[in-house]
Amino acid sequence: MICIEQAKKDSPRIESATVVSVNVDGTVDVILPREEKTKFTRIQNQTPFKLKEGDSVEIMLKKGSFNNCWVMAKHGATKRFGVDDNGLTD
Repeated sequence: MICIEQAKKDSPRIESATVVSVNVDGTVDVILPREEKTKFTRIQNQTPFKLKEGDSVEIMLKKGSFNNCWVMAKHGATKRFGVDDNGLTD
């Protein structure tokens, strides 16, 4: 039982969040809807979108922790991106 609980704790998970500020280095500070009083800071933006305050995003937490996480999607984004032999394309 302990092994199962540890595996669940260490597995990747996705959390919805709201951007509360954008830092000069492009990282963002976010809050989770279920933890509005807790701000998570300096989250890397791995999307092709320029994020702004109030944006709704999805955060990927590697090993279920905010110590190693990044923004993986922006809600409401309609522009599609793909990858060709030369890299990212519109």
